[in-house]
Amino acid sequence: MKLTLPFASLLLLTFISSAYAQMEPESQDVQVPPGRLFQKGFSLTPLNEKGWKITQRNPYQLMLDKPGKNSDEEFVIQALVMKLPPFKSSEDFVQQVKEFQVNGINLTRVALLGYGLNRYVKTGKNCVRSHISAEQPTASGRLSGKSEKMITEAISLTCAHPKNKQVGINVTYAYRYYPGKKDPVFLDKAEKLIASLKFTGVSGI
Repeated sequence: MKLTLPFASLLLLTFISSAYAQMEPESQDVQVPPGRLFQKGFSLTPLNEKGWKITQRNPYQLMLDKPGKNSDEEFVIQALVMKLPPFKSSEDFVQQVKEFQVNGINLTRVALLGYGLNRYVKTGKNCVRSHISAEQPTASGRLSGKSEKMITEAISLTCAHPKNKQVGINVTYAYRYYPGKKDPVFLDKAEKLIASLKFTGVSGI
């Protein structure tokens, strides 16, 4: 089962393998060391690891994935541009992101294990970093009736663009793994990825 993190809203934790059928049929390997990837309104640098592939890309959305060491494990990087509702202050922006994220988690599909959110001023005045972890039965577990489960963690940075507060940029690093098999440096890698975010012009957005 593939891990998919669709972002029709700021962050929805779902696992829908059929979504990958809509991806571009050919993927592109990311060179090592990686170069900076430029999108509409922002750029970022992928993690310096072998195995990353760009599986979807257009001017407004970017997705990369990489298999883990264990069966069914997967790492995903997703970044995109979105339209933000108006907000009056940084505190208002934080609250909007929190409400949107919490309301977007489908609790009929996953069991929420943890959620945390705080401002992330390293990147910009109006930026929020969130950390979500959730558990879901595996496809084999559902078929066999056994209690086989996997955990997904997602570190997400959501920012209002400094040149236009109604333009949002979201960068997410997500990881799907079996309990007890977590990558010990997952959080370090997530921090390195979101710290690489840089804003570019908003012309044409």
